[in-house]
Amino acid sequence: DEWLQLLSQHPIFSEPPLLQPPAEKPEKRAGVRRERVVVQGTDLFVAIGNEVRRIDLKACKDAFAEGETRRLGAQGGASNQDAVCSVPWVRLGCEALTFDICKLSISGNKKLLAAVGTHDVAVVVIPARSAAAGRDRRSGAFDSARFDSDSNHSDGNKGNNAAGPTAADANKGRWIDCRSMAVGSASPKAGLRIVDAMWHAMSTTCSHLVVLHANGTLCMYDVSESVDEPEQAVSVFGTGFSATRAVSLTMGSAMASGWTRATAYIATSDGAIYALCPLIPRRCNVERSWLVSLHETALLDVREWQAEEYETGDAIYSPPELVEARASVSWLSKVIAHIGDGGAERVFLTLPSDLLRSPAPQGPFLMQPGPAPIEDTESDANSDSDSDEGCDDASAVLRLETPGGLGFIVLAYSDSHLDVFADLEPVIGRWASSGRLANRERAMP
Repeated sequence: DEWLQLLSQHPIFSEPPLLQPPAEKPEKRAGVRRERVVVQGTDLFVAIGNEVRRIDLKACKDAFAEGETRRLGAQGGASNQDAVCSVPWVRLGCEALTFDICKLSISGNKKLLAAVGTHDVAVVVIPARSAAAGRDRRSGAFDSARFDSDSNHSDGNKGNNAAGPTAADANKGRWIDCRSMAVGSASPKAGLRIVDAMWHAMSTTCSHLVVLHANGTLCMYDVSESVDEPEQAVSVFGTGFSATRAVSLTMGSAMASGWTRATAYIATSDGAIYALCPLIPRRCNVERSWLVSLHETALLDVREWQAEEYETGDAIYSPPELVEARASVSWLSKVIAHIGDGGAERVFLTLPSDLLRSPAPQGPFLMQPGPAPIEDTESDANSDSDSDEGCDDASAVLRLETPGGLGFIVLAYSDSHLDVFADLEPVIGRWASSGRLANRERAMP
């Protein structure tokens, strides 16, 4: 049904936000994508300006079906579109949302919602449903949300309407107060341009938020511990000046093979891809067999590259690959010793400071063969896009993995084309103190 006729022309449902964020200075938007919609079960969350709204998709579908039944039965009444628009929706009242939202992201445990702007990030605690909500979806905090008029809210009167909801109230949605927290506002990184953010899949508490800045600084916050200072901060482009601009971030899934699950991939506006590995939360959960497998692979690499080691006078030359393999063996041995022998397969651990070492940036990677150039078409020439600069900039990166374990890196561009690369030589762990040159190119076929 064209999904319920594009959810009756969305922005749920055309009512402007009650609070308007302060006007921002105009800036170049090329290459910046917007992800303002996320789904949790049957709940749809949408960012409208600086406001997050929620609506129940099942209720929308039921309303649409009821409207269709009435239409076929010639019983009159509201149209299908009007029926969908009559479904109650909720405004999430969040004090920390004082900026225009570009992206929404829900944590792995579905309890936290990250709202990302161009210079700000906030985390919203999603209201919990009651214990009875499993069978009765009308139960829970969303259904106790009050109807508030614009005047009531602006006057600070947030009491319930004693006369009950009116039709005008329904059109304006309901209001529910939510706990929200600004992230990084007290950090030295505050005010830097933000291009992406996502939740780390290996976090024990599902509370580690990774934030990428345009200058290549990547910060990971454990919002359950502190929203002011990052738990880890790494510069992808090193400490010197770089004209390269980061635009997007992706990470391996929690069940990815090898080092991939602990790898962050960063794309730049010119289409280059960098990596940080291992990027692991202090409080993380892993499988014991995963650590053992990485350790065994690293030992094999050491044996393979030891043949390339030789003495020259008083010095011993070790190939960079051997240095990396030994660093991996050392780190993995300490982690395995930290968790001890025996016990459950899945391990919940807290890494001590000496194991929480900063990863060394890897890349940019050499793509072989390079992607074929895309010629301009007549449709491109007649495009009504108002962006005359950077229209071919990269805008997003995504890592996918097949059931057999083969990985793919997908790079999206602002002119709507995709480059897809097979990750035949996956990234391995590399630390800033391992002695390996950070900018050495590797092939990614």
